[in-house]
Amino acid sequence: MRKSRLFLWALFLSISAQAQIVIPGRNGPPPFPQIKSYLGLTDAQIAQIVLNVSAYSRLIAQRQQRIYQVQSEIQQETARSPLEPAALGVRYAEIEAICRNVNDEAAAAQNRNLALLTDTQKAKLKVLDDASKLLPIITETQSAGVLAPPGPDSPFSGFFKDNRNTTQVMSGCQSPSAVYDPSTRKLFP
Repeated sequence: MRKSRLFLWALFLSISAQAQIVIPGRNGPPPFPQIKSYLGLTDAQIAQIVLNVSAYSRLIAQRQQRIYQVQSEIQQETARSPLEPAALGVRYAEIEAICRNVNDEAAAAQNRNLALLTDTQKAKLKVLDDASKLLPIITETQSAGVLAPPGPDSPFSGFFKDNRNTTQVMSGCQSPSAVYDPSTRKLFP
């Protein structure tokens, strides 16, 4: 039972993460300004992308609601004595089917958005995809102190921990033993 609850919690977190797509409202800033600029998207392309993302977000909300209902049913079935394995199995299978459907719909939504792009825009998107594959090594390199984190004006400044004033506190000490400033490459006692 503990494993099934852990599985359900992990499933909930993964679907919730997918469902948290935020689209700027009509009264807010224009949607996706950076990709519009970088890829050279037209207003019509942006409008269709917003519609596709909105439709996918609505679908996710509906699927999430059904998962909540099924999880409640699983709790009710688990509380019964004796347990009915078939009743539990049907509900777990439904959750798995919902998850597979969500994955299929995510791929379909992405394909609809990709179909809107010109060949030139797809080439620029490929550059972004290639760059995104470097993010884990960039983060690790920054954590190792080999690469300085981005500056305050960098578009990545919010994604990485700012290590410019890294402090190390020795065990038993009240104050930092040293402060390293990667921009000057100096260690201050």
